[in-house]
Amino acid sequence: MNAIRTVGHLFDALASSLIFNEEKIQQAQALCIEINLKLAKRIEEPLVNTTSNRNSKERNYVNKHAWGSCNAISSILQFTYKYGNGGCKLSSITALTQIMDCIKFANIINEKIFLSALSTLHRVSREMWLWNNACNPTLGRCLTSCVYQFYKQVRTAFILSQIWV
Repeated sequence: MNAIRTVGHLFDALASSLIFNEEKIQQAQALCIEINLKLAKRIEEPLVNTTSNRNSKERNYVNKHAWGSCNAISSILQFTYKYGNGGCKLSSITALTQIMDCIKFANIINEKIFLSALSTLHRVSREMWLWNNACNPTLGRCLTSCVYQFYKQVRTAFILSQIWV
């Protein structure tokens, strides 16, 4: 968990840094690709293995890593938009797809993961969405997932308000 948090802080610092040489940017881009894919895999774990026979300690471990990965990807996406090359941006599509799946399957995953995924989607720049959508039409999928979750929450709140009137 500490490594995931450190990666997020590192890319947050890299994205906001103004002093860079070309060599450092290329090293960070190569690292970005590898980390995007590893973090996306961490986010996928609670989505794929929801019915497995894990004990509570194992579930907490998986949930913490998924939650931390959502937060770290948020910082990596900011770096990707500023300095990312094609490979770095393509690996971000995989990460964004996993983030959108967290929204889509909010009813079966931990609430912290869901909220972290929402926060990550909120931090994605407009330009990154447009680039991402041109390569892989995910904008509609993201919007559909978010509206569906919003509808479920509003519908539940409405039903509860009608019961307690």
